[in-house]
Amino acid sequence: MYEKFPLSSQLVHVWLEETIIHDLGYVMVTNHGGKYAWVDEGSYNVKLNGLTSGVNKSKQETLEIFKKLVDKYGNFERNGYKYHRMKEGWQRRKLGYDKQFVHTRKTY
Repeated sequence: MYEKFPLSSQLVHVWLEETIIHDLGYVMVTNHGGKYAWVDEGSYNVKLNGLTSGVNKSKQETLEIFKKLVDKYGNFERNGYKYHRMKEGWQRRKLGYDKQFVHTRKTY
């Protein structure tokens, strides 16, 4: 169940910077077709049509890509929480361990 969560664009960008530039935790963005991109331990990866591949980009390029992805799709997962942008603002829900991105890490 989602709960309202006061989240600004600036805080989202700070979180992305912490994750991508400083390697703190993970972040994942999904689109509506089941494709997703994530950064975990400084590694940028994409899953498309069941295939996972690493992407060679600088940390700054990766940060800019993820800012655009979050703005475009309005959702992201970060450190056990799923965030979703609604008309009224951001909402979040805690993921159970079996639903967290943790179990899909390092599958490449």
